[in-house]
Amino acid sequence: MLKTIWDSLFSVKRISASSVNKLLKDNKIDHWQIVDIRDELDWQQGHIPNSVNMPLPDWQLEHPYEKLNKVEKVLIVCTKGLKSESAESHLTQRGFKNVLIMKRGMQEWYFDLEK
Repeated sequence: MLKTIWDSLFSVKRISASSVNKLLKDNKIDHWQIVDIRDELDWQQGHIPNSVNMPLPDWQLEHPYEKLNKVEKVLIVCTKGLKSESAESHLTQRGFKNVLIMKRGMQEWYFDLEK
């Protein structure tokens, strides 16, 4: 049991905000699905370009993640990078293979925002 929890902690793929920004600038993120799981008010105040808002609390009843392509990469973004792990686990349990988390979330995003 402990080994399974330990393995899952290190199997989560993480990417820094600066790496995401570089990929955006270099147009190498076109087929990625950037999913911001913060609440709608936070998302409206500013979000990563081309991201979609799917607040995590909505996942239990509405299943917005069903609109995502399971084959393409999914980048999960939250405020601090903590809730993203729950979303990542939720997606991988449903067959998503290419899920990444942005390390430290939007608190580390010092780049262009859409509003």
